[in-house]
Amino acid sequence: MPDMSNVFRFAPAALLVPLVIVVVLTPKFTPAAPPDPSTKPVLALELPRPGEVARLLGSRSARDSAAANTRWDYGFIAAYTLLFLSFALAGTPAMRVAIGVVALATAAFDYWEDAIIMKFIGNPELPASDIWFAGQGKWFCFFLSVTLIALLFARAGKWWWVVAVLLAVPGVIGAVAALMRHRLIIDCITLPAVGALILATLLIPFVPRRP
Repeated sequence: MPDMSNVFRFAPAALLVPLVIVVVLTPKFTPAAPPDPSTKPVLALELPRPGEVARLLGSRSARDSAAANTRWDYGFIAAYTLLFLSFALAGTPAMRVAIGVVALATAAFDYWEDAIIMKFIGNPELPASDIWFAGQGKWFCFFLSVTLIALLFARAGKWWWVVAVLLAVPGVIGAVAALMRHRLIIDCITLPAVGALILATLLIPFVPRRP
């Protein structure tokens, strides 16, 4: 019988595959007007400024693309939640609980956010503030998850600290930006956070496990 602890070591790398597939297949949201200031259109819909929702969803094609993007997002949420939970297997019992709780909170806020976006699609004149708490909570928990994953590498010592720093820096910056609801910083720091997370996914099977 194979050692299941060794099998589970590669769970994050295995779960990266369906996540990438969902990202590639997800239809793009094409807004009726570009966000101002310029950020990713979906991010602008998640953290809109007053009056911006109506501008972003000001055409039938924009609303249709937003609906298609949002429907696919449910699969994306499931994929990244499983990825975060698989990282928890490498931690102590306390770290498993922390990563698990924050990962599930990220998913809960994201599902709530998508439900509000579907309401926006039905009525773009709804106030932008309806989505702020859900969007802010989703991004804060996402970056907090990245920061907690950094601890898995930090506790391994030696050169693993390099990976921990690569995760922790964008994680902390993103979490603070989410608390401040600073959309531009979130937009800029998301790619470094995701890049560090992909690196961590590939390296976590080789991190020494400590009790």
